[in-house]
Amino acid sequence: MHLGFMKTWIFLWTEPLWIIALLLPILFTIYTNLLERKHFGHIVEAPLPTIFRTCCYGLLTGLALSLALSSFMFDINKDELFLVWIMTISFAVFRRRFACIAYSVGFISLLHLALPYMHITVLPIGLVKWYYVVEHFSVMNWLYIVGFAHFLEWILIRAEGSNSSTPVRLDHISGKSVPGYLLAKTWPISLVAFTPAGWLPLPIMMGFASKTCSKPLKQKKRLISTLTLLYAGVLSIIVWLGTFQKEWIWAAAVFALFGHEVMYLWSRFMERRKVPLFVSDEKGLKVLAVLPQTPAAVLGIKTGDIIHRLNGVRIQTAEDLEQAVSLSSFCKLEVLDEQQDSHFLQRAIYEKDPKHLGIVGADPL
Repeated sequence: MHLGFMKTWIFLWTEPLWIIALLLPILFTIYTNLLERKHFGHIVEAPLPTIFRTCCYGLLTGLALSLALSSFMFDINKDELFLVWIMTISFAVFRRRFACIAYSVGFISLLHLALPYMHITVLPIGLVKWYYVVEHFSVMNWLYIVGFAHFLEWILIRAEGSNSSTPVRLDHISGKSVPGYLLAKTWPISLVAFTPAGWLPLPIMMGFASKTCSKPLKQKKRLISTLTLLYAGVLSIIVWLGTFQKEWIWAAAVFALFGHEVMYLWSRFMERRKVPLFVSDEKGLKVLAVLPQTPAAVLGIKTGDIIHRLNGVRIQTAEDLEQAVSLSSFCKLEVLDEQQDSHFLQRAIYEKDPKHLGIVGADPL
């Protein structure tokens, strides 16, 4: 059995859907880089390491989950997998966070449960096959996969949920637009499932998105991962209850589709009402991001640091920084870290150095 499992997993790379699964995070990374170049004139994080790290995490965690589920038999088939992917890609066109199996499986499950009440008698020829797939969709099996996969996503978010965070602006309840971060990741999961027809390559997508303007990135990452763990646990329990009473299957399908979105909307609702953290104040210029291969990166300035003084001059805005740099051939920076400890960095300023030193700074509130 395990020989067939390993052979299927190793040759997963030949599957068209696995190639699509790899392409999606690549496309999302390219899109993010285009936005960064548009807003900052530079890519904040190099795309190749990001893509490589994302794919490696998806491969390794997919193998781990496949091994954990290798003793279970799932009554699913390739047509169902294709339908899940059709819905996943369709949803992903609208929002990056929709490129997650939870949305597609939840939607198809609800459609399957509603079919007996829809009284459809005539269908276009091209839809007959997919009507049959929806009608015989293995709701319980797929919902279990969604639940198990989100236990995996909990680990993935804990491991690298705050990596590649992008500075953005968020609408605040005060009516102002405030600086913050978009945390978003999409992982291609190399899952293999044991079915009545043998081992089935089952590439799926896992992903999340959340914005923060009031919490440090690591703290926000821990909150999102905790909510994901709660989602996985609740969904798994509801699906298990569905084995005893059909009404719980409806509840599981609704929760699979909308529970994911409720987490995002609740987080956004709360962020809009909290005091913004990533703003510059009397202490200095808050660093939102550091552009690679710039003086700030060489000096070791990090996201969350505060540029307090440059050559003795108080710095509170990005304009203050650029003006001070333009008048200097050498800079001595006084920087406050996230613990408000002060330390000094110094470096010569060369003609080709950017006036902002590679620092993406936050505006004052």
